[in-house]
Amino acid sequence: MTHKGLVEFYQKEVDRQIGEGMVQVDFIADEDVRPHDTFVQGFFDVYWLENGYEAPILLEIIAYCDADIDDSELELLDAEASTTVNHELIHLIQYNEGRFIEDWDGEYQDNPNEIEAYANEDKGTFKIER
Repeated sequence: MTHKGLVEFYQKEVDRQIGEGMVQVDFIADEDVRPHDTFVQGFFDVYWLENGYEAPILLEIIAYCDADIDDSELELLDAEASTTVNHELIHLIQYNEGRFIEDWDGEYQDNPNEIEAYANEDKGTFKIER
């Protein structure tokens, strides 16, 4: 499977489990990434429409280029993507409940949004299974 194939697989999984239009999965080719490394990162954006995203949650797969992924890496990538999506879903819940702090001036790790999300991301219901 290539990185772009992984993106397609993840998009189908988030659409199936969470619902279409909730998570946008993208591939980013980054020449600063070592050739055989792959990273997963996510964002929650309250201004997603204004910023040109298709969904309030963005999941990014980052690698040097779109290349084949060794099957032995898939389990780790799936776990990281699952945790990341669950983390960002907590931010969406915070926002929907009016608890999301948009203008935090303190340190990232002291933000109540992040404290709650990191404490509960492993309890989320989204899980990629092959």
